[in-house]
Amino acid sequence: MGGVLAHGVPARLAASPTMAESVLPKLLVDFEERHERHLSMELTIVSSAVVRDLVREGRVDLGLAAADPSREEEGSLIEIPICDDEVVVVVPQGHPWAAAEEVDLDEFVSTPMIMRDPGADSRRTVDAVLRPLGLSLSPPLAEIGNTAAAKDAALHEGAPVLLSRLTLGHADERLLVRRVAGLCFPRRFVLL
Repeated sequence: MGGVLAHGVPARLAASPTMAESVLPKLLVDFEERHERHLSMELTIVSSAVVRDLVREGRVDLGLAAADPSREEEGSLIEIPICDDEVVVVVPQGHPWAAAEEVDLDEFVSTPMIMRDPGADSRRTVDAVLRPLGLSLSPPLAEIGNTAAAKDAALHEGAPVLLSRLTLGHADERLLVRRVAGLCFPRRFVLL
């Protein structure tokens, strides 16, 4: 990585929204503390699939994206694991699911929810778990382009939302994580 991070030359980085909002700030601070210098960075925030394309095409130097075990990478991108994550169902405190420890699978798939945009990896992760079971999610109540807006929509509409566990913090005290009975939606983020 030394050549990519040459002194004085901005590193071109593409990151998924989850990584850019929830993980990258701490990674950059940690890097600067260890190397005792400022890292100049040009950041592009796009879906994980687009991150892969930008790295493969050489339009960025590095990428932070969700791993995609279903794809064989053309040009053999090098992937270094960064962190594990899970897509979770999050509900406002007043929602009926807030009183349950787990959400019934049939109720989960039949309930319209707030979801990220169709290109978001969180949607693909959930679909990949449901597909082998012959299940799919109901059409979304709303499709939202970023996490903060999705949280706000869930609170405003009193509706469930699918989010990365990494995006939940102390400020989200009015939102509760609920598991779907018998299922989990794991994923991993990698440096490309």
